[in-house]
Amino acid sequence: VLVNQSAVHVQEGRFAKAKAIARRALEIDPDSRKAQHNLGVSLLAERDWSGWTWYRGSLGSGNRLCWKYADEPDWDGTPGKRVVIFGEQGIGDEINAAAMVPDAIRICSKVVLDCDSRLAGLFRRSFPQATVYGTRNAKSLGWAAEDQTPDYSLAAMQVGEVLRTRNEDFNNAPYLVADPERVAMW
Repeated sequence: VLVNQSAVHVQEGRFAKAKAIARRALEIDPDSRKAQHNLGVSLLAERDWSGWTWYRGSLGSGNRLCWKYADEPDWDGTPGKRVVIFGEQGIGDEINAAAMVPDAIRICSKVVLDCDSRLAGLFRRSFPQATVYGTRNAKSLGWAAEDQTPDYSLAAMQVGEVLRTRNEDFNNAPYLVADPERVAMW
């Protein structure tokens, strides 16, 4: 009941109430992924970047799928590594999380994006320095051999836990490149 009440307050934008109720739910069940999710979202909405840790609690649930490619650990921000960033929610969340891809590209030796097939063209145009596969929901990857054994991987929204921990980390720079043919058409 508390998890559901907290979720209603999140949806209504009443984050202080959502946090308080989520914390009560976590007192009863510290492992509740939904309560952790609600607390994380509420903290993040208030620009309390410690919310990433709570938000992580919902990773691997039915709403936030978690992928592993070669039993690699989660990326912790270590520079100079080969990292797969994978979509774990809907395409809107993938587009939102893609704002952090340019920063990951700057510090990694290689970034592979495993996204929804509908976003593959957009992400290839927008992030030419990354390798993009639209295989997030595919039964088999069909990736190049060198991309199948990354050093790390991380869910797209959790990249914030590594790269967005202070207000100054948000640069609001444009990050998507429109298809020039569609721009001309419209």
